[in-house]
Amino acid sequence: MLLYVLKIFIFIKLFLIKFEIFMINNYKIFEKTFLKSNLLDKLLPYQLSDNYLLNKKHIKKMNNTFILFTDIVSFCELAEKYSDVIIYMILFDLYTKFDNVIKTCKYVQKIETIGDSYMVVGDLNNNGTKEEIINELLELSFKFIDIATVLRVPSHKLKIRVGIHVGSVVIGILGFENPRLCIVGKAVNMASRIQNYAQSNTLLISEQVYEISKNIKSHYSYDKFENILLKNIGTVDLYLVNNRE
Repeated sequence: MLLYVLKIFIFIKLFLIKFEIFMINNYKIFEKTFLKSNLLDKLLPYQLSDNYLLNKKHIKKMNNTFILFTDIVSFCELAEKYSDVIIYMILFDLYTKFDNVIKTCKYVQKIETIGDSYMVVGDLNNNGTKEEIINELLELSFKFIDIATVLRVPSHKLKIRVGIHVGSVVIGILGFENPRLCIVGKAVNMASRIQNYAQSNTLLISEQVYEISKNIKSHYSYDKFENILLKNIGTVDLYLVNNRE
């Protein structure tokens, strides 16, 4: 009788051990699946990840989308002066600090980085008003400039420039190999051209953005530049934003 009870006890013990191993392995599988799903949702938000997994085309048209571009002034000279590893570490340090600021934002989202160019939009989630979005983008722009000016770079003072525009865009996935969220529209090109025209450590905005931001009670002032010729755009009026804080 005692031997029989002992056999049952050993059987139950072995069963519990195997069950525990099974649960641990399955939890790890679940955790990895969740992390992969979470990463995919970050890369392809707004239900675009579901369409990607189903090999479906899906685009979404959005109006009044704010686009911010920033890049490093004289980046090509910097790239020639330093090794690829140092350039990578500079960009990694800069973008990581930018990302940490973006995490605290309520209405704007990082879209991508291409070389020394960093792209932000607001608000693809439609959570904020135009005034709330542009106010957050203006604050973000000057935080980016402050970050760049104090970044440690070997024998080189890092400078960036920022441009913001607002307009209609289309978002979606282009292709299915190495998918990424893509934003297309004349407004994107306009924002990029404005950023290219900006001077070192300055923020330039389009007239459309100015018409919204001028009504915000804030510590910003504006200098108007008339009849600025932008490549493939034409002649426009731009506004330099001054931070009076």
